[in-house]
Amino acid sequence: MYRTNAQSRVLEEAFVRYGTPYKLVAGTRFYERREVKDIIAYLRLIQNPYDTVSLLRIINVPQRGIGQQTVAKLSSWAKSMGMSPYEALRCISKPKGDKEPPFSPHIARTLAGFVNLTEEFIAQSRKLNLVDLFDSV
Repeated sequence: MYRTNAQSRVLEEAFVRYGTPYKLVAGTRFYERREVKDIIAYLRLIQNPYDTVSLLRIINVPQRGIGQQTVAKLSSWAKSMGMSPYEALRCISKPKGDKEPPFSPHIARTLAGFVNLTEEFIAQSRKLNLVDLFDSV
């Protein structure tokens, strides 16, 4: 028995490793917690910027004012341009004449801020060990 969520991962992994049945009462399994899924999505996106599932999970985590309509518009625009959503975000961040984004200046700045942050994390991932990168994210 434990009372603190911080203790759950070690115990859950031990139970799974040794094939011991266990029951979680009034709690959420460690890897099913929102914050754990979010950090894993960040790390996956840093490793592979073309991981659209991870990108869409964390584009507004923490909240940046990027709603579902903006995400849908981004996905649609990226598809119409024949590129991934991440490539489309990079076009917003570093605009080129023929690829005018369909966003208001405010939303474009917000999206550019997200992709710039992601690019910073990618650069850090080349220099930092996993623990330090995790702390940075």
